[in-house]
Amino acid sequence: MKIEIDDSFINEDINDLEFEYLKNDIIKEDYEEKGIIEVVCKLGNKDGLQLKGAKINLYLLEGVSPKLKESKYTDANGFLRFDNLENGCYRVISIVDRNYFEKPIYQTWNEYNVDKYNKYTSITIINRIKKHK
Repeated sequence: MKIEIDDSFINEDINDLEFEYLKNDIIKEDYEEKGIIEVVCKLGNKDGLQLKGAKINLYLLEGVSPKLKESKYTDANGFLRFDNLENGCYRVISIVDRNYFEKPIYQTWNEYNVDKYNKYTSITIINRIKKHK
């Protein structure tokens, strides 16, 4: 015995379900949480004085050369925040006069990958004064 099934309504329902699924993905993508990198800049060591007015650059690492995304200066507490970051790999660089300061030390590492699982990090930058001979 052969039974014929009219499946035209099934295809219509599947198309509606696919549309709802795509619509939900678009809405979720529009409201996806953005990344945050907080920076504290100190003098000498991790317990040292906070550095007000230190220039910090944020680079987006895409392809061969990093692209400057944003530059900010630390506040009176040596603090700044880069927020609303899209997914991607970022590098934080402290801009110092190398005539007076050693190469900065970054605790934790100065690169951070923002993705769906990693949305926040805090980086402490230590600037040490050069000892002149």
